[in-house]
Parts: sequence; C-alpha cells; structure tokens
Amino acid sequence: MITLRNDELISLGYDEVAERLPKRRVHSHKGDYGKVLLIGGSDNTVGACILCGRMILTAGAGLLTIMSVPEVVSTVHQVLPEAMTITLSETGLDRQLSEFDLSRFNLIVMGPGLGRSGNTEKLLKYVLKSDRDVILDADGLFYLGKNLDLLQRENRTVITPHLVEYQRIFEYHPDTIVKDLVTVTQKYPSLTVVLKSENTLIAHQGKMIINRVGNNALAKGGSGDVLTGVIGGLYAPGHCWETIPAAVYIHSLAADRWLENHSAYSLLASDLIQQIEKVLFEMSRNRK
Repeated sequence: MITLRNDELISLGYDEVAERLPKRRVHSHKGDYGKVLLIGGSDNTVGACILCGRMILTAGAGLLTIMSVPEVVSTVHQVLPEAMTITLSETGLDRQLSEFDLSRFNLIVMGPGLGRSGNTEKLLKYVLKSDRDVILDADGLFYLGKNLDLLQRENRTVITPHLVEYQRIFEYHPDTIVKDLVTVTQKYPSLTVVLKSENTLIAHQGKMIINRVGNNALAKGGSGDVLTGVIGGLYAPGHCWETIPAAVYIHSLAADRWLENHSAYSLLASDLIQQIEKVLFEMSRNRK
C-alpha cells in the first residue's frame, strides 16, 4: 500500500489529457507515427504480447513488429495481421542480436509475457545499451535491479512496475514513496516510472503526477499489458513524455466508462482495448 499526502501531487484532468494526444496531420504516412518493436510472449503467455501489440496499434502507432518465439509469431499471423514479425532465436540469440538492426525502429517495448529465462536478461542488456527509447513492463523488469547502471543512458527508459515489481528494483518505503520516486528520477534523468497502484504515480526528472481516475475493474490479468500498449502507441509518434501520464489517464478513464453500462466483475483486457478506442474517439472530437 502507498501512503500519500495530497499536497505533494499534481493530477491531470480530461481537457489537459485530450490536448496531449498526438496530432495526426492530413498529409502524413505510417512512418510519421512511429515504428515500434515489441519483444514479448512465450509458449505459455501468448496473450500478453497480442493484447499489448493490438493496443499499440489501436493507440496510433504507425508500424508494429513483434519479436517473439515461433508459437507467438504463428498466433500473431492469425489474430493480428497488421503486425510484422521476427522469430526470436532461443539457442542462437547472441548471434541474432549481433546482426540485428535496431535503427529501423524508434521505440522498443519489451516484457509482456516474455518469461524470465537467461535470454530475457540478455535482451534487457541489449535494448538498454541501444540508442532507442525503451518501455519495460512485466518480465522485462525482472532483471533490472541487477542492472541499474544501464539506466544511466541518454535515451528515455519508461518502466511500468506494480508494487511487487518495483520492490525488486528499488527500495520501497510506503510512507516516503513520493520523495523516493523524486530521488530515483533525479538520479536517472532519462527514466520515467509509472508505478501502478490504486492511484498510479508517474515520475520523471523529479516531477510527480498522480492518476486519480479508474476503478477495481482493472484488477484483472491483461490490463497491465494494455496499459503498456496505450503508452507505447501514444508515445511512439512524437516521443513526448507528457503522453505517458495521458496514456495512464485514458486507460483508467476507459475502466470508469465501462462501469456506466457493465459491472466491475466483467471487464476483460480485450474489452478494455475497445473501451480505450471509444475514449480516444471522444477526446479527439472534443479537443479544444
């Protein structure tokens, strides 16, 4: 549990979030809205990668490539034909990465459903040593505590831990969490932390924003993968840090809108993607 004082925090409102949505120009093409590489999925967790990838595209990214094991790649071809794929080598990963060209992507999202094998740590080191912006979620965070030196990088790293994951990476004190997040993001100026809880905290370079919308319908498997996807999809076009708290707000507002016609028991991650699309439609129409 997080202990908070209201006077320590800034929260966003609907109109402010709507203004932070990336603008889509009349004369533009898919390359203008970001080329995302999603590294995730494993034999037993195919869905996490699919949910995240679908949300990345639904939130506006222009191109998505999913790098995963053969079973996930096969499923992507069937259920997410809009995504391109790269089959992840499980035995020759070192050679594959040495020959891989990251320059064709402007954002790397790593972690949903990836698993915690030794290859996961290799991938973590590989992406954090790159000159690409990176979003880390789920299993992509598992080895981060052992590799904190890699956060001293020029390009942005966004991490999206829940409390247990956060405690594996940094010391956690519930009564000083705001101060601690300020200190962490000042120590690592290119780091943005999205600490998921009842009231999600977003920290960047000592700035702190709290998300006060949302409800317990989000307490279900897959909702975190969708959150990573909406962050990635909104961030990819312009790499503006302000889209990160906006994405958190939109994800939570979609759950509030769900309760207008449904119960908190029934929200599935796939429903959440559709609800977020409705919120994006509404915000883009109502933007001042």
